Amino acid sequence: MKLFRYVGSAIKHPAETRAPSLLRCLLAQPVLFDVASAVLQWRDVSRVERADHAYLSEDPEVKKTHDHNLNQIRRFTRTRRAEPYYQALTANLPDIKSKKLLIVGGRSIQEFALAWTFGFRWQNMIGIDLFSTNKKILPMNMEEMSFPDETFDLVTAINVLGYTSGIEKGLRECARVLKPHGRFVFDHTYRPDDVEHPVMKLKGREVAHILEAASLEIYFHNAKDKVTRGLDKQTQRGFRQTAHIFGCRKIPPDEEQLDLYRAY
Repeated sequence: MKLFRYVGSAIKHPAETRAPSLLRCLLAQPVLFDVASAVLQWRDVSRVERADHAYLSEDPEVKKTHDHNLNQIRRFTRTRRAEPYYQALTANLPDIKSKKLLIVGGRSIQEFALAWTFGFRWQNMIGIDLFSTNKKILPMNMEEMSFPDETFDLVTAINVLGYTSGIEKGLRECARVLKPHGRFVFDHTYRPDDVEHPVMKLKGREVAHILEAASLEIYFHNAKDKVTRGLDKQTQRGFRQTAHIFGCRKIPPDEEQLDLYRAY
């Protein structure tokens, strides 16, 4: 009888699916996605030269990061390394289509296409970077964003924070523009031997404390050790590093947590 009651309940009150539409799932397939992504990137690649030397400021670090990022999109982007971040961002997330997403460091329209396959509406996504080759991407420094407080439901910053002058200021800005209960997913690389990027000397535990101070609660974390392909100029060997992925939720000021536990 329990089985019949369960079947009857399933027919009358089926659990809602949060999976993307068939079209989005279809275009997420490797070959189809690469073709669609190339079409979207074609116009942006042709606009790269317009952004050359169009710096947001005269800060040497800003110029250096600008040139590095610009060089990355002089050719078509095929990598899907952002995919695990969006899996963490959208896990058990209801009503994705209504969510407003900010992509920090979204220098290529390819990441927007990837986010779209997860269920986001095109008009609900906006990006920022130090330059722009697409109207979806605003030229803006993540450490001094001009958005009002609590503007976005979700924020991503993938392969970005390692090139900032200070990770704390960037994280606080992302927390500021995030709505209460909103999610923020980003990566951080711990590479103690890298003299060019001081931010990468911060350990994962130190980043976690910065998040706590910004009222960001970690709901997902993954860490993986690897050796870089690039060589240390002194030792001529790859850098050993730890790649962290953090998924955070913004805690509302009036929320009282019943059983707070942190593993750091």
